[in-house]
Amino acid sequence: MTTSDVLPTRTLSPVAMARNECACHLNDGSHYGAWPCLVGKGQRCAHFEAAVLPVADWFPQAYAECRDRYWSAAGEPGRMVGATVRHCECGEVLPPRKRLCARCRRLRRQTTYREAARKSRSQQLDPKSSPQVAGA
Repeated sequence: MTTSDVLPTRTLSPVAMARNECACHLNDGSHYGAWPCLVGKGQRCAHFEAAVLPVADWFPQAYAECRDRYWSAAGEPGRMVGATVRHCECGEVLPPRKRLCARCRRLRRQTTYREAARKSRSQQLDPKSSPQVAGA
């Protein structure tokens, strides 16, 4: 038996690919763990993207079009399922786990450094704010 005997000859939908290749897909259309299959609902599935879609790279003649149909229906590749795109104050897209983009981070660091230096200089020049030794 060769791989051409096992692989489908017609174009599959992403749901059919999940049914054939996903280890979590049950015969009744649900997922292991009793939640519904997200691919069947037209949504992105992290397990399908991590474990099933790489099969399309191994067998491009059978699954390449299916992979393309999944990405066109589900959204752009590379984004995590459920992840939201966050933007910085300047409007740039933020990387994961960052509060500011690199440019805004540098500008804020410069601003806080300058404010601290200005405050320190003003306290050094102001005789009221400097501690004096009693009895000197």
